[in-house]
Amino acid sequence: MSDSASPSDNASTSATSTSPLAGVLWVTTSVMNPKVTAALLDAWYDEHKTDVLGCPGNGRLFLRYKNIDKSVDDFADPKFADRFTPTASIQNIANAGWPYLAFVKLSDLQWLVSQQFIDMPRVSKLLPLEAHGSIGSAFSNWHAGLRSYETIARLGGSSESTERPQYIVSIQTEQGDTSTLEALDKKFVNLPGFRGSLKYRNVNGLLEYQEPGPLPEGLVLYEFDEQPPAETLENEQIRTDVWELTIEWGDLSLVL
Repeated sequence: MSDSASPSDNASTSATSTSPLAGVLWVTTSVMNPKVTAALLDAWYDEHKTDVLGCPGNGRLFLRYKNIDKSVDDFADPKFADRFTPTASIQNIANAGWPYLAFVKLSDLQWLVSQQFIDMPRVSKLLPLEAHGSIGSAFSNWHAGLRSYETIARLGGSSESTERPQYIVSIQTEQGDTSTLEALDKKFVNLPGFRGSLKYRNVNGLLEYQEPGPLPEGLVLYEFDEQPPAETLENEQIRTDVWELTIEWGDLSLVL
């Protein structure tokens, strides 16, 4: 796999930056409509990925994952309405368990404010009709937590495998400074199956339908060829999840 990212600790987080800012679109999902099965969600994503990868400006890679935690409900309610209250906190928001995760690699985060992205279809004949009879909308069938992250750094492991790592550990941190993100490395980089890590910083102000509330600033992804030991997943950060790769689309030689 090739690494086309050009991480920089000094990268600007400005939503109005004129230079390309590499990163990812993070989308967590849970089912809202009980009529929507996991198979139907998969079918919609299979249709949606054509629109995503065909939209000029993205990074040509689309990945989907499933949370391995069996206690996370496919119909988990992220309680978006509660996030607009004065008592909403990062900790409460991070406590929301999501069953599904998708990433779109971005060559430039400005893709998220492009007209092509804004106009991308979010409706499908695959989905149940709306109450008034119009074509089904994704927004009526599942909750989605959209975030945009700039890539800060990438650390490669020793594996020579050309296949994508099967597991990722995502760690959300309240702060997105380099020292906070790097402090986590010592716990993971020497574990069996470690393939690499990616560090990101949240960028606000790009997404029209961004996940609401005070979001964690930092994100670290640790890639593994095998499921990491459960005892290593306890840490002082806001939230840790383990995700298993379910499908990959686009240029499969690329990494996040």
